Amino acid sequence: MIMDTNTLIDVVANIKSLHETACKTGNIFDCHTAGYLDALEDLMDYFQDIIDSDVASMETSMGM
Repeated sequence: MIMDTNTLIDVVANIKSLHETACKTGNIFDCHTAGYLDALEDLMDYFQDIIDSDVASMETSMGM
């Protein structure tokens, strides 16, 4: 399945929101929670890389 850039941006924003909410609970020392936060960060970084690549491709195709 291919997602468009706007969908990826929404996904990253939602993951970031979940991540920030989890960090604010103060319960990040629990191993399960720490693993959950690490997974969210990895997923967010993965999608952000795709977004950055899409933007760079669009800019290149537009001669920017």
